Amino acid sequence: MNDIKNNNIEHQSEKDLKTKFKRNQKYSLDELVEKITLENRHQGVDSGFPVGKEIW
Repeated sequence: MNDIKNNNIEHQSEKDLKTKFKRNQKYSLDELVEKITLENRHQGVDSGFPVGKEIW
């Protein structure tokens, strides 16, 4: 069942479990940054040495 008007998608699996997905939700940068914790942060990414005329 799709509720396009409210941008909600409802999915019912074969085991009669209901899962609702909300899409197109708007987040502010502050809201996203508030959710960063030591547990969910990833390590830095090493992109290697500069190639071409890149400046790091």
